[in-house]
Amino acid sequence: MIEVVILAVVVILLATILVLYRRNSRPAKAGAAGSPASYYSDVSTLPSGGFGGGQSFGGQSDPFAGFGGGTASPTPPPPPPPAPSAPMAPPPGTPAGWLPDPSGMPDTLRYWDGAGWTQHVAKRN
Repeated sequence: MIEVVILAVVVILLATILVLYRRNSRPAKAGAAGSPASYYSDVSTLPSGGFGGGQSFGGQSDPFAGFGGGTASPTPPPPPPPAPSAPMAPPPGTPAGWLPDPSGMPDTLRYWDGAGWTQHVAKRN
C-alpha cells in the first residue's frame, strides 16, 4: 500500500515539473494579459517623448535611465588585470645571497639560494 502512495506522489511531482518546464520554456508574448514584454517597453507611450535616455518628465530626470531599457547595448566588462610575472632569475652561476628584489620593490632585498628565489625578504639599511 505504501508503495502505491509513494508512486502516486512521484508521478504527481514529475507531472508538475513537466508542466512548469513547458510553461517557462515558452517565449513571452508582448501584451499578454495586459502586461508589456518588459518593464520599460511602454516608455514610448509617455507624453513629451518619453522618460528614457535621461530625458526629463515633469521637471525630474529619469532615475532609471540606462538600467536595461532594452534599447542600449550593455558595455562589456573591463579586461582582467595582467597576471604578475614571475621574478627574473639572476645570471647562471650567481652564488647564494641577498640580492635586490626582482619584483621591483624599492629598498627590498630577497634571498637567492643559488637555484631560485626564496620567500625571505629584508629591508635595505
